Amino acid sequence: MIKSKNLSAASYPLLLSIIGWSLFALCYSILKNINGMEIFSAWFPLLGESSLDSITAIFAFNLSKKSNNIHDKKLFLILAISFFSSFISDLIYNVYLNFFKFNYQGNVIVCFFDIPFMIFLLMQLILWSKIILSNKKQKFEIKKILST
Repeated sequence: MIKSKNLSAASYPLLLSIIGWSLFALCYSILKNINGMEIFSAWFPLLGESSLDSITAIFAFNLSKKSNNIHDKKLFLILAISFFSSFISDLIYNVYLNFFKFNYQGNVIVCFFDIPFMIFLLMQLILWSKIILSNKKQKFEIKKILST
């Protein structure tokens, strides 16, 4: 008898994300390459990226309001700001690129989605720096306690 390996509950979100992303990429590629279906392929990234960014921003903001720890509250607020700016960037980029058939010749138009995306990257840098630095402090304190 062959024993089946049970997937842990932690692996399901990762597995579902990979399957979902693969289906998204496949549908987008198929629609993009069929004549007359380009407008439908334009809706995939607009709805997919923008809706997931907005949902993540809302969840992060709600977590920042519910958190009692001031450090966690700040982290969730930075995460909310980060994903809100990503939402704005994705929304502008996908509307210009897919619906208005935008080309990259105007520097002013590029700034409309580059600036929110730079804010997203900056907020992510700040967030992960805070997380890494706070974890380094905790490890140092644990080592200090164990060594005494």
